[in-house]
Amino acid sequence: MMLVTAVPLGFFADRVGRHRVAVAAAALIVISAVAHALSNDFWSLMAARVLFGLAFTGMLTAGIAWTVLSVAPKDRARAIGGVMPVAASSFLIGPYLAGRLTDVGGTTLAYTVIAVLSGLSLLWLALSPAGDRAKHEQPSPRELLGVIRSTVVLAAFILLFLGVLVDVMVNLLVPLQLDENGLSAGQIGAILSASGVLYLLSALIAVRNADRIVNLRAAGVAGLLIALSLLPLAASSATSMQAVGSMARGAALGICFTVAFPLGALGATALGVGLGAANGVLMVASGLANAAGPIGSERVANALGDSWTFAALAAVCAVTGIWMLIVARAPASARAGPVTYQGSQ
Repeated sequence: MMLVTAVPLGFFADRVGRHRVAVAAAALIVISAVAHALSNDFWSLMAARVLFGLAFTGMLTAGIAWTVLSVAPKDRARAIGGVMPVAASSFLIGPYLAGRLTDVGGTTLAYTVIAVLSGLSLLWLALSPAGDRAKHEQPSPRELLGVIRSTVVLAAFILLFLGVLVDVMVNLLVPLQLDENGLSAGQIGAILSASGVLYLLSALIAVRNADRIVNLRAAGVAGLLIALSLLPLAASSATSMQAVGSMARGAALGICFTVAFPLGALGATALGVGLGAANGVLMVASGLANAAGPIGSERVANALGDSWTFAALAAVCAVTGIWMLIVARAPASARAGPVTYQGSQ
């Protein structure tokens, strides 16, 4: 749903109002939670998942755009980057909360609680001021593709795609290897939770410095950090190396997403694209990686082995990071569509 609807929802939000679309998305989150609670077969569950995918994408495009445009321009890079640690905190809390509630009253209770909490959020959002009402001139689809040719936006798009792909592949392959090494589900969960904590800490540090690090140079460094984090996974299947690589991946991705998302979104708006549509373009990168990652990683790992798979992915991330560092050294006039907000150069 993210892959299919992100760009259209972003365009729609910029035309009719980001706050309106964000409220509609929040309402769909509540409805989807109720639908999950009432699901009693595969197809009803899939319908609920599709509804949630639409709602989640609407919140990532319109909701973030509305939030960011409600702050001063100089604070927008930090506002967009701040989405990452907030999301990380929910990923840390969500599995534990869902597990405890399901133990007490089954999945129906878990989704009912989510519906209630989402309903309170919906009420708060609906009563909030609409804020920025400006409507951007929307480019045609051909012109929007031209925005991707901007070095800044293209770099952010590629970095987001690689970051999500790395996350998906590590979350799929590392637990399988740790299980083969004899670790229990609880021990594997502890390693993944530690990775999540490091992700949250690195993202918070990056957000505090967003006005200085949202640029191509920092994006290049983030690419190299991701590559380095994959080396222990490529070097050995031993539990210690798998744990170190998984946790290092969390720290690297915290920086990666906090830099790449505002870099691409604000870079696109500097070229005349509405922030909702800009967010939609970036969500396509995430959607592509989430759609291709689980199937692709399994097939590549079966063909090459886990070690060579991580080694190849590390090489791609390293080459990407080096390219960004080289481009960052070029004069701003040589870049396609330079970003014009604070901290861009």
